[in-house]
Amino acid sequence: MGAWRRHRSSHRQCFAISSVPQPLRLIALPGTLLNEASVTPLLLATCAALRERGLIAQANVFILGEHDSMTDEINRIVGLAGAPCWWIGHSLGGIAALNIARLFPAAARGVVCIASTGRADASGNYAARHAQLSRAEADGHPLAVSLALKHDFGVEPGSELGQQLMAQAGAVGLVRFRNQTRYAIERPDQTSEPPLSMPLLAISGGLDEICPRDRSVEIARLSTRGKHICLDDATHLLPVTHAQQIAVLIADFINDATLAQTLVSPFQKDRPHAPIH
Repeated sequence: MGAWRRHRSSHRQCFAISSVPQPLRLIALPGTLLNEASVTPLLLATCAALRERGLIAQANVFILGEHDSMTDEINRIVGLAGAPCWWIGHSLGGIAALNIARLFPAAARGVVCIASTGRADASGNYAARHAQLSRAEADGHPLAVSLALKHDFGVEPGSELGQQLMAQAGAVGLVRFRNQTRYAIERPDQTSEPPLSMPLLAISGGLDEICPRDRSVEIARLSTRGKHICLDDATHLLPVTHAQQIAVLIADFINDATLAQTLVSPFQKDRPHAPIH
């Protein structure tokens, strides 16, 4: 963190940051059967857009599925983060980001949920999820599940994007998919919890049939500083298909939240802006 220096004069005292400030930290959490390839272009574009606004950022990706319970997985990724971050989650990753904000509010500077939900899993989904997992267990890999999801995603299986998603599913693997399925089934209902206080941006796709627009409207209402934006022509894979557009939305939101925090706490030591002299 920047060290504070006191300037003395006969009329007044002022303070300045005398060293390079800490950058903002962004951590992306991809959705089910997706890996870093699904969010890397979005993160690069977001960091570039933040630089244009005078903010420095560092980004990482954590793939969900190392532990068999969401609580243990949340503990793992918060421990890996090691410091307050902006959590950017897509689909299941957005569910995890909301849980981080709820369980470890000090670890979240803010949250961005893309095509996600704050609801508990519907009981009608259980049979389908167990059927998907049983198929993956029988095959020894989740590729057939990924192939079946292409229709829900609005992606042609033989297209370049379809092939990329299959490759990501293979990289995620059976063990992670098994745990990701448990997270989806066991996730808590956030909609009846007390409001969060950190900045929360929910982005939806107008053509998303998996997490429709109203789910993101509900997410935005989970925080006293929540906001919802819908991209009318986007499907569930909007972090992949609309990376540049979403990056600008995220950068604007983070910039506004940072400026608001600076105005509230003008002498906060860990501001990510350039040094003030």
